[in-house]
Amino acid sequence: MKQLKTLAIGATGSVGRLVVTEASTTGHTVRAVVRNASRAARLPAVEIAVGDVTGSDTLAPALDKVDALVLTVNAKVKARRSPSWSRKEVLPRRIWTRCSSGKLSPK
Repeated sequence: MKQLKTLAIGATGSVGRLVVTEASTTGHTVRAVVRNASRAARLPAVEIAVGDVTGSDTLAPALDKVDALVLTVNAKVKARRSPSWSRKEVLPRRIWTRCSSGKLSPK
């Protein structure tokens, strides 16, 4: 199996921690995007990138030289057309759209 450099967004959450642990124990290199570096202490030995998933200024550098993206984030975001807070896939869809369109690619 090819070893991948994987970017994990949502790495300190309940699902994210499992994904990061499995990826790192099976030989993949993992870079974890976290809001709070102290919460990353629970993760196995992985590269930590402190950042905010809602800002492309921190995500673009984190994407540099990665082979795969694992998105396990579940963040509440305010949809532009919705007056209420929603757990719908607004944020993951926004990240995926920017990545696939090249708007969030590393410099």
